[in-house]
Amino acid sequence: KEEMDKHFAGLPDRNTYMAETIFRSLQAGVEKRNALFIVGILHAFKSKTPGIADGRPPGEARPTAAAQLAARFPPLDVYSIFSHGPIIGNDGTIHGRIRNGLLDEAFKALGNRPVAFAIAGSPIAAEPFDAIYEIGYHPLTGSFQKNFDAYIFLAPLASEAGEYLFVDFITDAFVAELKRRARMVGTTLERWFGIEEPTKEALLDKLKRDSERKRRWPEETAAGRTGASSKRDC
Repeated sequence: KEEMDKHFAGLPDRNTYMAETIFRSLQAGVEKRNALFIVGILHAFKSKTPGIADGRPPGEARPTAAAQLAARFPPLDVYSIFSHGPIIGNDGTIHGRIRNGLLDEAFKALGNRPVAFAIAGSPIAAEPFDAIYEIGYHPLTGSFQKNFDAYIFLAPLASEAGEYLFVDFITDAFVAELKRRARMVGTTLERWFGIEEPTKEALLDKLKRDSERKRRWPEETAAGRTGASSKRDC
């Protein structure tokens, strides 16, 4: 445990590590083409809201990788693209539709055809950015334009494939390793996953229930509604 604590105490947060690696690579490279960095949404927004789930203790979070890179390069050299999705939390829980389904209704009115557009000057530029549950409506988060440069819509949310749970990974050996890791961080498997007993069966049951909570739109089909009309969308 002491070795683990020392190792992580000496690491930069994930956003800083990403930003520094990309910056050094671009500065040292001879390639003149643009670079594409594919990353989770929590590392790609450009507002001043500190990153979350970055591996650092509370209060030590730095800006996201995109925000750090945007501060080091000329304006517009860092172009961050948002892909349409639901309001989602870092743990994968779905909290409803962006802007209460307003955007879904707009795309539906256009035939749900794929479209990409610059956010600056668009109808959503000044809309509060609410796509990430943990930072939605935070004073530093601000609008869509403060967080992303472009928006891509590919298809209605109801047509997306849901999360797939790899149950074959949950073996007795896997559970034993989770117990070891839980001890190293000062907790138990029961407290870590919210289960009553540290067994493979209890863990599988909990993960299956969590997977149901993370389903996109279980009451819909691809041909069903795409707007917001129920309490769970709010």
